Amino acid sequence: MQTWVLTVLLPWLYWSQQADKTRTPHLKHRYQQAASDAFNAVMADKITLTLQEADVLRWMQWGRRMCANYQRTSSAVEGRNCYLAQRGMCQQK
Repeated sequence: MQTWVLTVLLPWLYWSQQADKTRTPHLKHRYQQAASDAFNAVMADKITLTLQEADVLRWMQWGRRMCANYQRTSSAVEGRNCYLAQRGMCQQK
């Protein structure tokens, strides 16, 4: 079930959310395509087909809450985090 949530359900919910949020037409199209592909994967997955409709809805609600909490970072933020982590490691030695 964990694998299904992480590799099938959450990608669909995440890309759907990103498509709704973005205003850039080119990105919106790409995100909508990714969401559509992910939705097809959800509907074709054997776990989705075996779950009760109420269970799928419950997982979808949970997944939407998780995706709403997720924040993408820029490469500048990632670079700074890496720099700070390296500084911390150097000070520990």
